[in-house]
Amino acid sequence: MQVLLFHRGGYVGTAEPTWNSFISTDPAHTTDDSVGLKYKVVGSCDACADGTFYCVQYRWDGAKVVTSGRPPRIIGTTVEPGSTKC
Repeated sequence: MQVLLFHRGGYVGTAEPTWNSFISTDPAHTTDDSVGLKYKVVGSCDACADGTFYCVQYRWDGAKVVTSGRPPRIIGTTVEPGSTKC
């Protein structure tokens, strides 16, 4: 999956330079000027409940997107954890 960011109908870029699996919205961290996302790193299987979730918030500051938190990076079979578990 890849997250595309827009501001007032204009494309401003991707949330991250690479793709990631299992991304969902995070309503608890979404406001009028920001969107919260949850990134899941799988546990024992893709659909199993023992995965780890990392929360990231993308906020428009009037000129650019500011990120709070860092999503996990998946490179082949290697996983670099995100910065904020949720």
